[in-house]
Order: sequence, then C-alpha cells, then structure tokens
Amino acid sequence: MDWLPGHLENLQRWRKYVIEETYFKDKNNGPVSLLFTHKLNLRLIEAMYVLSLSKTAKQSLNKIHLNFNPQLQLEQLQWMDYPAHLSEEELINPYLAVKQFFKAYTVEQYREFLNEWLETALSASPPDETLEACDIIYVYENLQKLYEAAWIIRQREIEPPIIKTYDVEESVVEVAHPQSAKLSLAHSNCAFNDTLTTAERLGLNELVKTILDSLPFVQLIVHLGTHPNPEAYYLLIITDEKDKAFEHDLIYRIETICKPLINVCAIVHKSDALIRGINEGSRFFYNALTKCTVAYQCADLILPELQPVNHENIRTQNEAIWKRWGRQGKDFLDTALNCYDEGNYNLSLFLMHQSVESTLSALIRINLGYRLAIHNLDRMLKISLMFTDDLRNVFDMGVDDVRLFELLQNAYSAARYRDDFNPGQEMVKALGDKVAKLFITAEGIYGQVMETSA
Repeated sequence: MDWLPGHLENLQRWRKYVIEETYFKDKNNGPVSLLFTHKLNLRLIEAMYVLSLSKTAKQSLNKIHLNFNPQLQLEQLQWMDYPAHLSEEELINPYLAVKQFFKAYTVEQYREFLNEWLETALSASPPDETLEACDIIYVYENLQKLYEAAWIIRQREIEPPIIKTYDVEESVVEVAHPQSAKLSLAHSNCAFNDTLTTAERLGLNELVKTILDSLPFVQLIVHLGTHPNPEAYYLLIITDEKDKAFEHDLIYRIETICKPLINVCAIVHKSDALIRGINEGSRFFYNALTKCTVAYQCADLILPELQPVNHENIRTQNEAIWKRWGRQGKDFLDTALNCYDEGNYNLSLFLMHQSVESTLSALIRINLGYRLAIHNLDRMLKISLMFTDDLRNVFDMGVDDVRLFELLQNAYSAARYRDDFNPGQEMVKALGDKVAKLFITAEGIYGQVMETSA
C-alpha cells in the first residue's frame, strides 16, 4: 500500500492526534483514511504474528550470523528504503524484533490499544486519561520496529528485493572486519578472524550456554576465531579429566548440539592434557590463553603459570617438522604416482591419502604449534583454515571435486579392506593432480613461514 517511509509517516501522524488535544482531519478523504491506517496496522500485527509461529521464524531466531556488516552496508546502499530504528542485532536478524514485539503485548492487547488510539484520534474531546503516555510511546516504538522488520524480511526472502533506480557496485563496499595472526605464524590468503563484532559476541554467548547446558563437565571455552566461508566458530574446549568420554565423541556431540545455531569446529582436550601442554611450553595453548577470548572458565580449573614461547627455537623446530613430515608427504606422493603408472590404483590412492595427511599435519604443527593425531582429512582442512584458505581451495568443492575428495577420504580404509573397491583410472589421475597441487601449495606456505620467521 505504501513504501516504508510512508507507513511510518502515517503512524507518526496518527500518534500526533492521540497525544494532542485535537482530532484527525483529512481534507481529501476525511476520517476514512485514518480508519484505513488502523485496519492496515491490525492486519500487519496479525500477519506478523502468524509468521512468528512459522518454522522459518523459529529457525531464524536461533541462527547465528558471522561477518554480516558488509551485507548490511550493501543493503543500505542498494535498497529503496532502509530501517532506522532497529538495533544492529535486529538488522542482522529481524525475527528478534518480531519476537520482542509480541513479548511486550499480545495480539489482543495491541488490538485494544489501536482501537483506543482510533477513538481518541477521531474524538474532539481531550485524550482519555486511561491512555498512559508510557504505553503510547512503547506501542508506537514497537510498531516502528515491526514495520522495519517486516520490510527487511520482505526484502531478503522475496525475490527480487526492491532497490534504488541506480546500480551500486558491490566493490564500493569495504569490509571493515580486521584480521590478525594471533594463533598462527603467518597468514596466507586467510579469511580467519580472531576479533569479535557485537553480534558475534552475542552469538558466542549463545554457543557457550548451549554447550554448558548439554555438557556440564566443560571447564574452559576459548574463542579462537571465526571463518566466514563456511560460516563457523572455532572453539578450544577443555573438559574435566574425570569425564571418561573419548575426545572424538565429545567433538561430535558439541558440533551436533551447536549446528542449529551455526557450524562449530571444536578442538577438545581433557584438563590434564591442557595442564601438561602448558608445562611443556605448548605454543598453541599459550597463544589461545593469552591472545584469544576466554568465553568461559569454571572456578575449579586452576591453570599453572603460562610459560612464554621461546621464539628462538621455533624456526629450528619448524625445520625439523618439515624435514620429517613434509618430506614424508612428498615421498608418499612420489610413490603414489609411481603406483599409478604401474596400474596399482588402490595402493596409489592409499598413498595419496597418506601424503595429504602428512603434509597437512606438518603445516598445522608449523603454523599453529598444534599436533594432530587423526586420519580425518576433512577435519584437518578445516583446521588449516585458521592460517590459510589456499589448501582448502585446492578442492574447490564443485560436483567433481566433492567426488574426488570423498574418494581421497575413503581411500585410507577402503583401499585396504574393501573387496569391491575399484576406482577408475581417470578418477585416480584427476585426484593425483589435486594431491600434487596441494603439496606444492603447502611447500609454498612453509617457505613463507620460514621467510617470516627469519
């Protein structure tokens, strides 16, 4: 019926005749225009109430968004109209404003308020003393936000959004989201971010609450950072050593209970492992505890004094790590390619898996000071996103790359144990090219780290 500013202007005009000792006049349409505004507001309230009960609204209420500022900036430049009364959190998730609207009053209470507003605005008598000024202001401000929330939902969920008559290039929007390298020695084309916006901090609080409600034996939660693609929080989680659950089971439980909110990459250890690591001078634990945000720590967890990292030894240690594990990754790759030439595709695939595992393990230890003891390549690539996107980007995750990566993942066990494992020559050749590219990329990242630490 109107653009957002027109609706808000009509609402403001209506309120004027509610609080002032005058009555509504319209030279063109008479009182019927106010009656129409009254009807529109009631319909909006009813429609938004129905929407608030929908599955979409309930899922959106719990969803946590990362690095949303660039989208907000682009929307503000492109859209025909943009809200002015919503908070940053409500701009990111307008369903929060809808929820708050119906938390304040019921639909029936809003209907009664607007009926009183209508009678008062059309009456030549002074405003009814039963109309409390605080209620008038509160209802008015709630309606402003409801209109704006409805507009955002319409713009984002109904294609296409209504934009201004001129085009705005996306390139004009600069992403003001600082990055740093607190955990890793060097960043290479890395979108990992260890800072927190206001909205992300609220999201972190929700994650902490969700984790503690389900796993009360958690003693420490450290926010290591976030990654925008795919959106995920990276958390170091320490549990009581008395808990007998295996760490890989805890990782699965934590990531599963957080998934309705947002993806989480959980690095989980028992408290005795943390204390032992601190005493042994773990660079990863030292950086996490001194340079990252501690989101939760229980009073029972007493940590030893943190020992500063000996930076003079890092270069020597990294050279030894690459000489041992990086070279092993190269040897596995060379042997895998020889096996391919000989037509032994199963063994070739197994050795490719070993090559990628050794290579990723070496780079994670070198960059983060964190030692992994797993065979899950997908998880290793997720952790590598803490210092580079280049390794994950080797598999660009199109349809063909997804199939190749699944083949690589399965090769560790399938090549040894499955009688029916018989990969085709073309798939093995394509995967060999990917693994070779990954090693070359890793070798370049290692060279950058050594150059930075020189």
